[in-house]
Amino acid sequence: MTEKPFPGATDIPQDSTPARTLALARVVEPPPVYDGDMFQRYPGMKLGRLPDVDFFAEKLCDLAAQILAESVTTDAWVLTAPAYYRLPSAANLLAERMQTMLRSRGIALPLVALRLSSEQIAVRSLEEFRLSYDYGRNPLAQRVIERQRLHDTAPPDPNWLRFAKRNVIVVNDIHVTGTQQRFMQRSLAAAGASECHWLYIFHIDGELARTCPEIEHRINNSTLADLDSYAAILSDAATRHTARCLSRLFNEEPDNFRYLVATLQPEARERVYRLAKDEGRYDTPLFGEKMRLLSGSD
Repeated sequence: MTEKPFPGATDIPQDSTPARTLALARVVEPPPVYDGDMFQRYPGMKLGRLPDVDFFAEKLCDLAAQILAESVTTDAWVLTAPAYYRLPSAANLLAERMQTMLRSRGIALPLVALRLSSEQIAVRSLEEFRLSYDYGRNPLAQRVIERQRLHDTAPPDPNWLRFAKRNVIVVNDIHVTGTQQRFMQRSLAAAGASECHWLYIFHIDGELARTCPEIEHRINNSTLADLDSYAAILSDAATRHTARCLSRLFNEEPDNFRYLVATLQPEARERVYRLAKDEGRYDTPLFGEKMRLLSGSD
């Protein structure tokens, strides 16, 4: 792993909005061990553990400040991240914290929050839900299918109008196949964005991404794979539970789910239950038994 800002080319048509990719680290081969602060903190950041979110947000702020310092354009700048429904992704938390941290450095950037619809996150089967949670294992073809589905079912969002004639800094956590970036880049170009600068924590080398797309799953789960470590994050009042944090809970087998719920103090249990209700996708017959357990009605 190369732990320094890494510029990479993006697979975008030449007549599209100019795009540039920067990452904190480049991964060119599967690490023999996932040690070091970045690998150790990454799984916690994905679940919403705020000290880990802040660790990466501060580093990404350095990249954003570098981009702004090098810019010669007179167009205004905005900050954004991939769309979400109610529960944020880790990328959304990073963008929120970056906006605050940049402001403390004297840099004021508007944050454009893009949203998904309830239809886009709806769960039609448990198998579909499992595949969605384990997206880090998916090959390129499966990732393209899922991104195309999200693109085709996207509702009109007036926030896209805010990108017209703006330079855009897009915050995300990991670049593997580049599928999400390609779809979002096309939408930004259609919205009239002047430039796009993509910031990542990890950029997976192209050959490694092609031969080992499951590297993302390995990084996501390099720590916190055991139930007790995950339970500690679930119950921590400082955790901003991400969509992935809740989807991991509802992806657990029934016995593991019962164990995790039993570890939660009443206040934490109520908080997680409210988040699951608000997200909508779990308040359905597919997850009826788990929601009853979480509510404490069983």
